[in-house]
Amino acid sequence: MAVDRACMNCGKTFQAKRRDTRFCSGACRAASTRVSTSRSTGPSAIRSIAVPNPEETLDVLVARLGPTPVPPPQPLRWEKLDAQHIKLTDGVLVRMDGPSLKGKEYQTPRAIAWVFDKGMDRPSWHAAHKKWVIGPAWMEAAGLSMDRPGLYEAKMVAMAMATGDVRPLVLAAHQLDDCTEDMRRALDGMLEILEERVTEDEEEEETELPEVNTEEIMVVRLSRQWCIVEDGGFWILQRRIGDGDHWEWAARIDTKQALLDVVDILVDDAGDEALAVLELLPENAGSPAPTRL
Repeated sequence: MAVDRACMNCGKTFQAKRRDTRFCSGACRAASTRVSTSRSTGPSAIRSIAVPNPEETLDVLVARLGPTPVPPPQPLRWEKLDAQHIKLTDGVLVRMDGPSLKGKEYQTPRAIAWVFDKGMDRPSWHAAHKKWVIGPAWMEAAGLSMDRPGLYEAKMVAMAMATGDVRPLVLAAHQLDDCTEDMRRALDGMLEILEERVTEDEEEEETELPEVNTEEIMVVRLSRQWCIVEDGGFWILQRRIGDGDHWEWAARIDTKQALLDVVDILVDDAGDEALAVLELLPENAGSPAPTRL
């Protein structure tokens, strides 16, 4: 059921499908972001100007991005595990053990982030860092490629997730001649998620390789093109490929609030009943749903 809300940017009253909706439009959301971050020099400042303006020249945009973020203590490099899995590592060695090693231990460079291909009929590259996974559906929505996002775009997103340097994402999106308001909103949302990740991280830790072959359980069909499934203790927002029965990931998430935020960013045609189902989800994926009295 829609509720009356006052936009936190322009003050106008509007009909909101969710109680936590704060802005009446994507333009007001972006305007509020620019105001609240105008004095920053870190990821917030980059996000505040990241929404590409087709009339702004590339030189002007680069000049406004501010200082380059501090690089990681150790140089990062990509290390190929197999045809479907490539890890980003800083070379710090960690001990590996487990049943498959028959009691033996060995050292291997730790993974700061991963890119992996879970496609069957065609490549489908994803970027993973800590518990977050961003899939090609979100990369495409954010305008990171003129064509279908591939390994290059996945590596670019994974590197940004690991380092907090979102400049390549901003510049890639700025190259699009047909950048739409929806693309700008999707990019702005992605940068906001990356900013929160950088703020929360105290130090770089091992990122486990995501498991993607477990059984998916349907949670809710948001619209004809979007759905949410649960898999291995995570919620996964998926978008339909074409008109068939194949779906690809936009994001893998483990908290309810992050799921609501991503749905708000990417899905503009979710039904009221579907949004009501999301409100009843537990705070964390894999937990029992709260009891309603």
